[in-house]
Amino acid sequence: ASFVMTEQIEDTQVSSVGSASSVTYQKQSIDRVRPTYGVGLNWDFTRYLSSDLSWAQVSGGHGVPTSDLMAIGVSLHLPNKQT
Repeated sequence: ASFVMTEQIEDTQVSSVGSASSVTYQKQSIDRVRPTYGVGLNWDFTRYLSSDLSWAQVSGGHGVPTSDLMAIGVSLHLPNKQT
């Protein structure tokens, strides 16, 4: 699950006076919990170095757009030297 915070423009009004014009709009905040799913792969190159590739999607609906995330990561584990 993902908690999504977004804003949606509800009403837009354009007014012009002479050569000047202005735009006014109203925003509505939309905060929703949406289902999320994804897949990922992890490679261990050595005992101390690994890499990962993942993709996730937050399902849209109820005013929330569908969002995708693709990530690539590298992890380095530095062992604690004990004397």
